[in-house]
Amino acid sequence: MMACRVCLKPVGGKPKTEGFHDACLRRLLGTAVLPPLEQITRQSLLKQGRERMRSGKRFSISGVQIKFTAKVNKGELLLGEQGGDLILKPDAKPDEFPGLPANEHVSMLIAKHMGLEVPACGLLPLADGSLLYVIRRFDRNKDGTAVHQEDLMQALSIANTTDAKYEACSYERAGNAVRTACGRGQAAVEFMKRLVAMFAIGNGDYHLKNISLIRPMDKPVSLTPLYDVVNTQVYDDVHRLAMDVMEEDELEAFSIHGFETRADFLQLARALGVSEKAVSNFIDRKVLNQLPDIQQLISNSYLDRSLKPQYLEIIEQHFRCLAM
Repeated sequence: MMACRVCLKPVGGKPKTEGFHDACLRRLLGTAVLPPLEQITRQSLLKQGRERMRSGKRFSISGVQIKFTAKVNKGELLLGEQGGDLILKPDAKPDEFPGLPANEHVSMLIAKHMGLEVPACGLLPLADGSLLYVIRRFDRNKDGTAVHQEDLMQALSIANTTDAKYEACSYERAGNAVRTACGRGQAAVEFMKRLVAMFAIGNGDYHLKNISLIRPMDKPVSLTPLYDVVNTQVYDDVHRLAMDVMEEDELEAFSIHGFETRADFLQLARALGVSEKAVSNFIDRKVLNQLPDIQQLISNSYLDRSLKPQYLEIIEQHFRCLAM
């Protein structure tokens, strides 16, 4: 039975669109009927994105990967529209990063299964058989106006360079910045949970530009929902976090084992004034105890068959580290 391209659970009955639960597609696109995609291919999207970037038009979102804003209106998927409430990511480099849309999709769902805040996201099948990753924007009000947000490079006034987003800061400093900006300890707890989850998933690209604060007019400052969550280690075999964990102190357990363990995350928790019990409970209840469900998500995912065993092996290896 086909898995829903939004929730990755089996689709039974007679849905309005094959491969989607009605409720899931409605949550993602605002309609249970998939807009026509016959004229859209991976190559056509990449061509449009490059042309728009060369012309200086604001069609794609800034970043390394080509992305588009979009919205569904009167049954059509409109790209580059003002007030777009969707972000689209085509499979830009299939030779270098095979199956990246499916990787990001299942990685986001695993994070959601761990109890973390994740926007609605899913995969749309294009005319050429490739998959398009779609995620709902969280930085828009209901009327389409923008909600102010800033990544930690901006919040810490760090010059925007490729190396700086990895090297200018530690997770300890980043966590303290989150706590200060949000004005409450719970934000630091959430920061710790996310860092543990990124380690568990194998996301070696959780850097300063992938950690952001949102500042609504009528609510306190908080961390944005998660975004850009990918198991990077299936592509590069480098099993490490994107940034140094501690600002100055050495990681005690890492210095013994040569890899991060639960003890290293508890050491960071102490430095941030976060309850070690809260972090340990998260690891046990929301990470380690969820392994069977996570294995099923990976099995049901639209990852290439060759990547599924690698993805699962990385998850299981990191879970063993967290159990130490």
